[in-house]
Amino acid sequence: MKMIITPVYSDIFEGEKPTMASLLNDIPSEVIITILCLINAKLYSEQHKWKTQIDIFNFLTFRQPDDLKVEILSKVFKRVERNNNEQIALFASVFCMEFIHFELLNYRKIEFTDTTPFQELNFLKAYFLLV
Repeated sequence: MKMIITPVYSDIFEGEKPTMASLLNDIPSEVIITILCLINAKLYSEQHKWKTQIDIFNFLTFRQPDDLKVEILSKVFKRVERNNNEQIALFASVFCMEFIHFELLNYRKIEFTDTTPFQELNFLKAYFLLV
């Protein structure tokens, strides 16, 4: 069985690690769970395909500046190089399920119309923090 590496928060983002609560406090749990279910559905049959991983990354970062996307992916590729080019997956069902579990235990019902780019980036940070 081949190991698949998943980057963690400190592989991608610098500075002190925030808490999950501080990253997600203004995003309704219903929104987060819905996004995680969409990711999990995409991963269901194509989890280890790099195109699937990039499609999910693009979906989550479509409102982020291009330079930030490039910076994140370059840090991911540096992680791959440090691990002798082992296979890497940014997103995995096991982490989506763990994130859903976290949200159900810490459910937040908030009036809401749409996410902001800042909240979307915080969702991504929370995902990698959970990993």
